[in-house]
Amino acid sequence: IGMVSQSGAFGAYAYCMARERGLGLSHWISTGNEADIDVADCIDWLARDADTRVIMAYMEGCRDGGKLRRALAAAREAGKPVVVTKIGRTQAGAQAAASHTAALAGDDAVYDALFRQYGALRARSIEEFFNLGYALDTWKQRPAGKRLGVFTISGGVDALMADEAQE
Repeated sequence: IGMVSQSGAFGAYAYCMARERGLGLSHWISTGNEADIDVADCIDWLARDADTRVIMAYMEGCRDGGKLRRALAAAREAGKPVVVTKIGRTQAGAQAAASHTAALAGDDAVYDALFRQYGALRARSIEEFFNLGYALDTWKQRPAGKRLGVFTISGGVDALMADEAQE
């Protein structure tokens, strides 16, 4: 797994969590306030890296949408899944991101559409971020299509899984 984080502290935490869960890291990169390189540069580089099978990215914002689009396209073309935690989904989160790295969080619906268009998986929690990264790293082949079977003795759990699958 190649991991890139716009936050040094989150990146350090993610590194520790990845090691704790037994995830093999090809690279760990922190871009900070992105004065020189940004998350898109790193996604593009990891897409071309022979030692990386899965890309995990923590983003607070993006200054160049075209570059991010090209990086996600490069990852898709290389057959490397991208898991993204993009903060700033809410107004409060966007304000916090701006005060942290001066990142412009942007319209969250635009990010969702971009990620969906290029097949990036958006994790909405830290737990989901690691679970997706782990699953993609350990599966021999990513499941195709939108088919899912759930076997449970609970109607409530069944409904919860249907909600999660739909999202």
